Amino acid sequence: GVMTISFRAVGGQVTAASCNNIEALPRSCRTFPTLGSKFQTYMWDQPAWANSFNGNMRAIANGEQLLPFQLREGPTFFRFGKKKVMMDVTLYFPEFQTEQEQDSTKYCVDVLITWQEGQHASRPRQDCLSVAL
Repeated sequence: GVMTISFRAVGGQVTAASCNNIEALPRSCRTFPTLGSKFQTYMWDQPAWANSFNGNMRAIANGEQLLPFQLREGPTFFRFGKKKVMMDVTLYFPEFQTEQEQDSTKYCVDVLITWQEGQHASRPRQDCLSVAL
């Protein structure tokens, strides 16, 4: 399955989410994510993930990393209550489209999350579920 999430670089607030097959999403992850929630709260090791992410944002702000760029983080553990679920993560840092986006509080990063579809489907496949603020 594939899920795409957009979140604000500063604060981590989820602004959009889509999933190509919600029925295949592991049952423990069905509440992930909620709009307005903080993306980093779903990371199993929040401090390490935030430190890495903030390092990438500093490199962008200092002109050491040109936009757009993508960063494949690979297998990453997410937290769902007390459950630990591994999914594959790739971050996409898009170009600034407007001057407003250059204000890091408005800049959004996209994350592509993939997982192996198992025997989780209980209803016919739904092509796409998409919500945005």
